[in-house]
Amino acid sequence: MLPDLRMAFADLTPRETDRVGEAVASLHGAAHLGNLVNYDVGEAQLKANLALSQTLLAVLEADGLRGWSTS
Repeated sequence: MLPDLRMAFADLTPRETDRVGEAVASLHGAAHLGNLVNYDVGEAQLKANLALSQTLLAVLEADGLRGWSTS
């Protein structure tokens, strides 16, 4: 379903995307979804995220979907 969701939001302007994000956040009891960029990530979290990314790439490749990745 993710490709369909991407297509559904592809034509939205950044302002419209923000409005959708605020609506989704409010459905979950929050005012916003948080910062899109976080600079306070520690070394352990960075390593965990890199390992997860490598695992995801391996799964995509095993499923013949490596082309979905940008790397």
